Amino acid sequence: MPFFLFRLMRVVAVLLFAAGVALWLFVSREKPQKKEMVNTPPKVLCVPAVSGNADMIVEAFGTVMPRNSVKLAMEIAGRIDYVHPDFREGASIHKDEILLRIDQRTLVLNERNARVLVDQARADIRLLEQEISNLKADAGLARSNLQLAAKELERVRALAENQFASKTSLDKVEQQYLSAKNQLQKITNAQELVPSRMALKKSALASAQAALATASLMLEKSEIKAGFYGFVVAKQVQVGEIC
Repeated sequence: MPFFLFRLMRVVAVLLFAAGVALWLFVSREKPQKKEMVNTPPKVLCVPAVSGNADMIVEAFGTVMPRNSVKLAMEIAGRIDYVHPDFREGASIHKDEILLRIDQRTLVLNERNARVLVDQARADIRLLEQEISNLKADAGLARSNLQLAAKELERVRALAENQFASKTSLDKVEQQYLSAKNQLQKITNAQELVPSRMALKKSALASAQAALATASLMLEKSEIKAGFYGFVVAKQVQVGEIC
């Protein structure tokens, strides 16, 4: 019994000590501090962009080749009388500059002649249109004249039947009637030919315009213009050469 009580007292003493330590830890604990959540946006550094030129040195070895290369040649034959001063190997060329040009004197004359033919064809059409207007007016006069001649012929025939007009007068009036009828027939025939004549005039105008377009195109092809900015890699022509 004494040994049992001693062991019981030690257990109780340990439990009491542990409870005291636990109570002391509970009492002496620090209360957690509450912090409010703040939504802070991320910080971004903005730097203004400024355009400018900067030199960059690249050390390399090799041969520089163009990405795109174009071979220029005349489309028509002739003697070269102009070469751009900057058209040489290694020089830069600018857009729309005339690089080469052949002798244009014959081509200019051909274009002028083609323009004259176009103007002449247009003038012929205007003359034919005026002639059409004149034929229309002449046809109206010829019909009126024929009507008057027909009435005069009827009147003289009536007089001749009653022996109030001579045979000579009747023949003269009949001749005037036939002449008026013939004149109207000529004008009518001329009017019927107008569509064919107009078609020929328009065909001549179209042919002259095509010749002018061809002459202008040949004159345009007599020179080579740079279609873009670039550099000359090689040049194989000189002033005076026939290409």
